[in-house]
Amino acid sequence: MHGYTVNTAAAEKWLKRRSRYRKYKVFGELFLNTLFSAAGGFAVYWFSSTALDQTDGRCYAKALTFFWAMIDIIDRHEIWASAIAGASISIFFIILVRAFKNWKKPILVDSSGLFYSNPNSSQIRRQKSDAFLTRQALLSPSIKILGATGKETFARKGTVLHNPVDNCRNLHVLLWNPLSEHTRKRTKALGVDWKDYIYQICYSIKFIEHQNDKKETGDISLRFYWRRPLWKFIILDKMIWAQQYRKKKHVRETSSFAFKSLDLDAQGMFTFMCSQFMKTWNSPKDTIYEYDFQKKAIKIPLGNERFEYRRPNELIGDYTPPGAKPLKDLTFE
Repeated sequence: MHGYTVNTAAAEKWLKRRSRYRKYKVFGELFLNTLFSAAGGFAVYWFSSTALDQTDGRCYAKALTFFWAMIDIIDRHEIWASAIAGASISIFFIILVRAFKNWKKPILVDSSGLFYSNPNSSQIRRQKSDAFLTRQALLSPSIKILGATGKETFARKGTVLHNPVDNCRNLHVLLWNPLSEHTRKRTKALGVDWKDYIYQICYSIKFIEHQNDKKETGDISLRFYWRRPLWKFIILDKMIWAQQYRKKKHVRETSSFAFKSLDLDAQGMFTFMCSQFMKTWNSPKDTIYEYDFQKKAIKIPLGNERFEYRRPNELIGDYTPPGAKPLKDLTFE
């Protein structure tokens, strides 16, 4: 694996070619799933029992880079039903966890930038890491967030990024589009009420709207992505915090990892994950909606330079979760 470079273009070309043969889809998918499941199982076994003990940290970093590239391709082509997805994600996290625990960790840090891991989502470790993340965010001149609803990350008072966001003048936030039909599937998997979930997104919208209104200078932007979330990113000046959104788990219950920024000539996971954020941020306007702070509404493209605007209050009507304030009555200090 030493000196190996990831040929993502070739992989994408192969995936596109595969999609042309629709009439052989059933047998083709079965064969590919079997093939990649076997290959994935062998790779997991090899990395777990042999490679992590016999290779240096640069091998770990290249393995992380390869499987991250595979996950990126899978995400863009939306082939989550394939075992390619499951194998790639599983191997990616196994390498992270095993390599972080390995005695060669300092080399891994130098190669990929990994400096923190909480694979079992330990509550004690999470409390300490939340305090660390808050301190680092307060020192960062800019904050970029890719999340689902945002309420339990920065909008509600007492959350890990509430004070940093309140003090930040350069803020870029990507939230799940409350108009997306995928939100209903997510809420069903989590066992929560759909309107409660949309209320949380609208709550975060109102909080960012408040930040924009009270700050005369700076750069505050809010956009919305359409597809179901895969990663939660918190990007600061010199580090990135990453967690995976699993189908039936709240993000607070999943593994978390932190990567630091490396030298300009080094391509660690910080660089790859930042590029993923910017790729989503700059996606075509028919898949990424913007929030218009002047009209206080989501800007919906209709084509031919025409737009429709939807205010947060219009998305769920007069609905208010038990014990919460109506959206129209929300105030922030």
